[in-house]
Amino acid sequence: MNLHKTAFKSRCITALIISSLIIVSSLVSVLFMLDTAYQHKLYLGVQNFRYYTILTNFSLSIVVMLSVPFQIEGLRKDNYHLPRWIVNVLYFGVSDAAITFITASCFITPVLSFQEAFLTKFNFWQHFFSPVLSMILFFLVDKDHTVSFKMSLFCFMISSVSAFKGYYAKGGSL
Repeated sequence: MNLHKTAFKSRCITALIISSLIIVSSLVSVLFMLDTAYQHKLYLGVQNFRYYTILTNFSLSIVVMLSVPFQIEGLRKDNYHLPRWIVNVLYFGVSDAAITFITASCFITPVLSFQEAFLTKFNFWQHFFSPVLSMILFFLVDKDHTVSFKMSLFCFMISSVSAFKGYYAKGGSL
């Protein structure tokens, strides 16, 4: 087996492992949030989908699931390549997850504490683990792609609308 095929196989295996971890951690934390009120002022059930973090992790798991067949195909054919539409959708999910990580780091941590923002129950999985793994997957493992400025702007606009919608759904005002 030549070096080129070995590199493709190791990238596919790494991408598959990271994708599996993202899917499991995102979905499990979201599903448990649907059933558990683990902190003050949290809602039970489907009402949790008003939170940007929940929506981000749920959409991230779906987006990463879309890339898994291409990772498996890359293992079979020794040629790992994601189509443009998967790259764009994955970029959307990763940018949302990055916003979740930055928000938890910059805004939630100073108000609450590092312990409450990142280490209590499902916050670790939703604010740290899934976002960091998704950024590693997109920028280090699946790195042979480019994203246009138009797509970056589109992702920013959709993420901003989602964040403000969640903010107003919880009773926030400007």
